[in-house]
Amino acid sequence: MKVDKFRFGVGKGDVAHSSLWVVSQHKNDVYLGVHGQTGHAKVSFHASGWVRFALADRYVPKLATPVDDAPDRALSKWKRPPTPERGAAHVFTLVFPTDYLRGRQPLAEGQKGKPVFWWEPAPAGQAIEVGFFFSNEKPETLEAKLAKLGMPFGYSELPNGEYLSLICRVAPFTAALPEQFANAQARPLSDDLDDLNPAESINSLSALILNDPAKDGVPIIIQASGLSVNRS
Repeated sequence: MKVDKFRFGVGKGDVAHSSLWVVSQHKNDVYLGVHGQTGHAKVSFHASGWVRFALADRYVPKLATPVDDAPDRALSKWKRPPTPERGAAHVFTLVFPTDYLRGRQPLAEGQKGKPVFWWEPAPAGQAIEVGFFFSNEKPETLEAKLAKLGMPFGYSELPNGEYLSLICRVAPFTAALPEQFANAQARPLSDDLDDLNPAESINSLSALILNDPAKDGVPIIIQASGLSVNRS
């Protein structure tokens, strides 16, 4: 199915367990972010082949250090693989692990011409994965190849003749997120966290965990929800 803008997430019944994610395009560039939050942070896939996970300008001063007076807005950037003539290049994966998702808000409903794809959470110990694939091969023949990896649920055609296809699948999830959070070095970007007093906490937060594409190959963002931050 051809889609101008993807809207998707994980939810069950009438409750969303993940954020509502949006994929849009401008000319030959593609942008991924949380609905209503793309002005704060987003992943951008540029026609040049560069991919960036960047923050809005207002957050840049919070990243500055004494030895880095002008930090890059991109928290991470990497070069995606070239788009092949046949088949597709796997360039990105979003992961929604069931054991680290909590019901957080009502499901957003689609509108006419603006469908929203909601998947039920995977079984315990597993995750919903959404894979992003760039191709030159037409969807009519490519879809059967992608179907061997998961369920294709749409594609967009870019002005330069390339296609972006998204597939969904259920896969095991074994990462020990609590250990990673405990050892993480985090910089608070939220004004609410800046104003947090000792012994106070903020609940029902959502976190995005980005791997290191240089070490791990295909870049991955994991979303976890229902988190709390406590200031000691």
